[in-house]
Amino acid sequence: MDAILEVENLNLSIGAPIYKSQILSNVSFHIGEGEVLGLVGESGSGKTMILRCILRLLEMYPSSKLSGKIVYHNATSPKMDVVEASGHDLNNYRRGQLGIVFQQSAQVLNPSVVIGDQIQERVDLNSNSSKSSKDKSVVLNLLDEVRLSPAEEFYNRYPHELSGGQLQRVLIAMALSNNPRLLLADEPTFNLDKSTEKEIVDLLLSIKKAREISILFVSHDMSLVDLFCDRYITISDGTIIENSTQSSGSAADLPSMVTPVKREPIVQLKNINKAYKKSSAIWRKGESQMVLRDYSLSLSKGLITGLVGPSGCGKSTVAKIIAGIDYDYDGEYLLNGVNVKSYRKSDVNRMRQSIQIIFQDSFSAMPPHLTVIDLFNHVISAHSLSLSRNDIISLLKDVGLDESLLERLPYQLSGGQRQRLLIAKALIVKPDLLICDEIVSSLDEMNRASVIDILRQINVDQELTVLLVSHNETVVDQLCHEVFHVNCLES
Repeated sequence: MDAILEVENLNLSIGAPIYKSQILSNVSFHIGEGEVLGLVGESGSGKTMILRCILRLLEMYPSSKLSGKIVYHNATSPKMDVVEASGHDLNNYRRGQLGIVFQQSAQVLNPSVVIGDQIQERVDLNSNSSKSSKDKSVVLNLLDEVRLSPAEEFYNRYPHELSGGQLQRVLIAMALSNNPRLLLADEPTFNLDKSTEKEIVDLLLSIKKAREISILFVSHDMSLVDLFCDRYITISDGTIIENSTQSSGSAADLPSMVTPVKREPIVQLKNINKAYKKSSAIWRKGESQMVLRDYSLSLSKGLITGLVGPSGCGKSTVAKIIAGIDYDYDGEYLLNGVNVKSYRKSDVNRMRQSIQIIFQDSFSAMPPHLTVIDLFNHVISAHSLSLSRNDIISLLKDVGLDESLLERLPYQLSGGQRQRLLIAKALIVKPDLLICDEIVSSLDEMNRASVIDILRQINVDQELTVLLVSHNETVVDQLCHEVFHVNCLES
């Protein structure tokens, strides 16, 4: 099998005023024509940095040093070394040869522009025409190809009107807009439930066969890589290793929780009804979509409760109602026996301090311009707390992190580090209830087990009530004292 891309002795180091780090060391591998190659590794191992090097997107690291070779074999012209390529050749390479599917749709899609127009913009960008095309047929064909039908209907939807799986299909459509020979898929099943995950993998396999393209599939999920890839390589601490070993800290190794004696409730939801208005032009004025119907649950003080259900069923909506973010619902929400809708403004402020929520997208939850120490100081100032730098360092140690991270920005942290930091940040105000919305779904097995162990320890040490929202029933069964389910309503 002829190679489409060869990486030889790739080294990447990043220097900064605060720290200097060797990110990649002597990385070598190749991707064959029509091959699906898996790139496997733990969070922070260097997987995404390899993709950045292949694209040579290192502008956000002005002090970076890249060496080695990334040789791309063109179909009709001489091969090109990406590391040494000029700006003109590099643009042609990115626009005409590669497609990339990012893991976080929120960082790619514009929430104020309909899906079709965003794909059209990508089509126009990759075309030779200087004027925007008025012909929607290319975009509609792409939507059909990624199985978003009827295409005309999805063309006019906004990102917030789509589920996580549908948003990933949109990103795939964008990646295919320039007819790439090589598709880079960076955790394309990020935060998806198992059934949706399989649908995305089946879609990629179908596209690979129909278009006869190569795919570099980045993941931390070995079971998914085994299912999808022709072969795989494993990266650890920035170095490719030949043989992958099972992690000693797997979530599957965690002991199951023993159900304790029933305690008094801190939260009671009674017959909650919630609907979202459909704002797209394709829906009739005033039409709405029901998400929760007569939904009830009870969270016991000092326990870890799981909330389980497939993607798009309303789990995050339940979490937002409990956190006091969403008040537009019918039914009763009792917090410590008091109806939340009877609260005054001062009561609401105290409630939002006593209930902390950690969202699934850790990158979007951290302001990109604030260092870790700035982020912590912002919370301390907002709540008029008296915490020293040593207190912050102690909080970091509680979640298994070192003080060397204090001066780093969010993009300089791995996904596992960001989730631990958000746990530490939530604990600053000493909440009564911690809501964790899919916080381990994007982590590899070792980091997932570590975060789960942190939650377990916090629950024991502080008797903190925890609501764990997840689509992974295995993790929920192993961590939680009791479990509630949310089922998707029929349309």
